[in-house]
Amino acid sequence: MSLAVPLFLGPNASATSSSPTVLVSDDDDSGGCGGHCDPTTPFCFADENDCPCGNNDPNGGCVNASGQGSFITGSGSPSVAADDLVLTAFSLPPGTFGQFLMARGTTRLPLSNSGGLLCVAPPYGEKIFRMMPGQVSNMGTFEEGPGIVSFAKANNELPIGEIDPGETWYFQSWFRDMGGPCAELSGSSNAVGVTFTP
Repeated sequence: MSLAVPLFLGPNASATSSSPTVLVSDDDDSGGCGGHCDPTTPFCFADENDCPCGNNDPNGGCVNASGQGSFITGSGSPSVAADDLVLTAFSLPPGTFGQFLMARGTTRLPLSNSGGLLCVAPPYGEKIFRMMPGQVSNMGTFEEGPGIVSFAKANNELPIGEIDPGETWYFQSWFRDMGGPCAELSGSSNAVGVTFTP
């Protein structure tokens, strides 16, 4: 079963063509961080007073039931061949379920039926792809990877859903947030960009 299902953005939503600048540290000859730094560039913090119910948090996404906004960090490298990138979302409601979204574009708009913002968006004619859903830990974390590149190749619509060297992809976590401040069904983290290397 393919998990490459388009995400409904709502009737007035549109993806922006501008993308944040994504810088990747190049500490070793493989073009990655050698597992010693975060190969992602974070963006879309809830610091512009545009969260659905005033639940802003300049250190993460919009505040959720955990009392904070969720944020993402990365480890491993951006190497397609190594496929060792790991994304971790923090400050999610413990015990609920979540998943990572991935796309080649960015946006910033309220997410339907959510206390969060949508920060990843497809360029025209593409989709937002969903990674494997799973349970958020009792510590309020959710992790994807290693194996993000191979998962995308096996489950996303090809060729648009395949991660290739030189491409920049954007990732965001989405999660159930039944007790959040907006009394909605879900929430979302900030987002990160990764420029992949060979």
